[in-house]
Amino acid sequence: MRARPAKGFVSQPEPRLIGSYTRGKQIMAGTLLLAGTLVEAPNQSIWDIPPPDQDFGAAAQGFAWLDDLAAYDTVDARKKAQAWTWDWIARHGAGQGVGWAPDLIGRRIIRWVHHATFLLAGRNKAETEDFYRSLSRQAVYLSRRWKAAGPGLPRIEALTGLLYAGLSLIGQQGLIAPALSALAQACKTEVD
Repeated sequence: MRARPAKGFVSQPEPRLIGSYTRGKQIMAGTLLLAGTLVEAPNQSIWDIPPPDQDFGAAAQGFAWLDDLAAYDTVDARKKAQAWTWDWIARHGAGQGVGWAPDLIGRRIIRWVHHATFLLAGRNKAETEDFYRSLSRQAVYLSRRWKAAGPGLPRIEALTGLLYAGLSLIGQQGLIAPALSALAQACKTEVD
């Protein structure tokens, strides 16, 4: 967890996940729909909302909402995405809590990489360093804990996130070969 943080990205990341403009607009209005559960929480951080069920909590921790705010793509949507991301770093970034399940880390890494330009726009040097430190910490943790992910989709999500970190972050290339090998084996086992 104390590994040297990445200094940046190998290349400029581009979003590969497309969220819903409508859901982004709903989030901005205070209505969150995650994992089929609707919650009204105007002017509230997503991390202040008690998850009504486990699936909602997992979708929040996997940053599924980030795709929708990025799709809505307004200054206010970006500010909300940034506030919620740095709030997560402050509350959960040290490596504790439900958000540190391997599959959730994998999902979160993928989304942070995809939407890095959106998240880092206008952030100061200290905030940018916090982002890279957290992303690196999650990658290192995941490199040690991916085997704890359940078989099937959870393991594939964890390994895909680990591979994303290795391919995307400067100084994390050592993660690529082990992640690729394990992902190939998981796909061979799980995909017919």
